[in-house]
Amino acid sequence: MAQPSDPSVDFSTFLVSLAGSALASLGQVDGPSGAPPDLALARHTIALVDLLAAKTKGNLDPDEEALLKTIQRELNEKFAAAKG
Repeated sequence: MAQPSDPSVDFSTFLVSLAGSALASLGQVDGPSGAPPDLALARHTIALVDLLAAKTKGNLDPDEEALLKTIQRELNEKFAAAKG
């Protein structure tokens, strides 16, 4: 029986996954079982993205770098808005 192919696993996919988790924690997208926003978890996930940015500086291709910067900016803006 044919198995569907696994989604690609690369740095960009990983970043988008982290961004999705942060957005769910911020209540921006549906989280698991309609969980309420969890700003502490969102802040932790955003900190992971920031850590990746620091640790990968100078080692990303231009598209990865642009994606990372966009995700950082958008998550930080949404976090600030969620905090009020």
